[in-house]
Amino acid sequence: MADKTESAATSTPARSRAECRLRLDDPVDRWLPELADRQVLKTYDGPLDDTVPARRPITVRDVLTSTFGLGMDLTSIGTPIMNEAFAQGLTPNLPTPMPEQDEWLRRLGALPLMHQPGDHWQYHLAGVLVSRVVGKTFEEALRDSVFGPLGMEDTGFHVPDDKIERLPVLYAPDPESGEFHVWDAPKGGRWNIPPAFQGGGGGLVSTVDDYRARATHEVRPNGPGAGRP
Repeated sequence: MADKTESAATSTPARSRAECRLRLDDPVDRWLPELADRQVLKTYDGPLDDTVPARRPITVRDVLTSTFGLGMDLTSIGTPIMNEAFAQGLTPNLPTPMPEQDEWLRRLGALPLMHQPGDHWQYHLAGVLVSRVVGKTFEEALRDSVFGPLGMEDTGFHVPDDKIERLPVLYAPDPESGEFHVWDAPKGGRWNIPPAFQGGGGGLVSTVDDYRARATHEVRPNGPGAGRP
């Protein structure tokens, strides 16, 4: 589902907000203490030790709107902060898998922010926040609040063995010859193994029927046709 993972990620906190476990302007320090007392780069492309204190704490709103101050930014590739993010394994960088959630957040918390909280859009932490708030894995939280109610039986962060024959082979061109070769096989490939890190910025695998159920719900959340046909 690639970036559509984000819409599912930000739907789940709505349930927590309704249950009064989250308020948009609450600091996230309670659930994500690794992100307390942030330092921010003076310039996004500057050295990692040239920082100023954050003007305010990171809030739930910042996380859900992808503006907490640090994340994937393709326009900043090659800057010291992005180089360090790649070096720390904080971004999807096949074939190296990302670390599990707590270790990932520990590494993230050791870096300064690129921007002041609320100032700039980048990929977000919603998956980690949801997991910490509800005390479950991100996928379990999504299944409870999104996949289950919408009948999305074939959506998750990996494809189990009993369904793997439905996943097509992923091909990629050879950079020299241009010929296509198998880049990721279904059985034993990337999507056949549960990932250590379940992120809110991407990573869900789904089907056309499940995708339709989710898209229909976004357009008509309570109308006819919402959910799985």
